[in-house]
Amino acid sequence: MHRALAAVVLFTMLSAAVGCSHREQLHKEALLRGSLVVLRSEITQFTLDLQRPPDSLSELVASGYLKRIPADPFTGKNDTWRTQKSSAGEHLEVHSGSDAISEMQFMVGKMGAIAIFRKICRVRLATAATGRELPS
Repeated sequence: MHRALAAVVLFTMLSAAVGCSHREQLHKEALLRGSLVVLRSEITQFTLDLQRPPDSLSELVASGYLKRIPADPFTGKNDTWRTQKSSAGEHLEVHSGSDAISEMQFMVGKMGAIAIFRKICRVRLATAATGRELPS
């Protein structure tokens, strides 16, 4: 009897820990998406204004496009962002400096933010109309 109770308590504690970890991961992913939107928007504006991409994220701060470089939610630092110029040097891309690859980062890389936004809207509209969620 005591073993069964101990097993139930242990299972409950592990489930809670996994649930908290998952919520924390989703929160970090949301923060990452927000930071990437800001960074990419300012990179685009810099590129349009000066007809060239910035050499680094620090140049965005020095030029007044950003007050400061945001911290990467996965590394907790603002100097770990990975930047890469296109082969022609026309575009600067920015990514999280973390080695952890989440499902959402994979989806953003493959589908693009607009496609994800459309999918989320479609699911929410269908859920509101039918009262049940669509399969992913």
